Amino acid sequence: MITAAYAVEADGRFRFRLDGGDGDDTVSANLALAAGSTGAVEALVKGNEGDDRLTLNVTGTAGSLDVRLDGDAGFDRCASTPNVRVEECEAPL
Repeated sequence: MITAAYAVEADGRFRFRLDGGDGDDTVSANLALAAGSTGAVEALVKGNEGDDRLTLNVTGTAGSLDVRLDGDAGFDRCASTPNVRVEECEAPL
């Protein structure tokens, strides 16, 4: 299991990536952006090979927001907030 939780004021560039790698993984991230965040935020939660359970929740706003949940290969179950772009997830979590 891989988990991360961030609470940040993003005024510059904030980037993070969680990668489950091969096998069946559980990967979960929660990102809370503080009011007044004006920077660029990039986040990726990726399952890779296997049947994964993935979560990415992002609250708040920033100057630009590029957040993605990518199941990749396998049968993946995913959950996210509406502002997250979801790719290759076969079922809800």
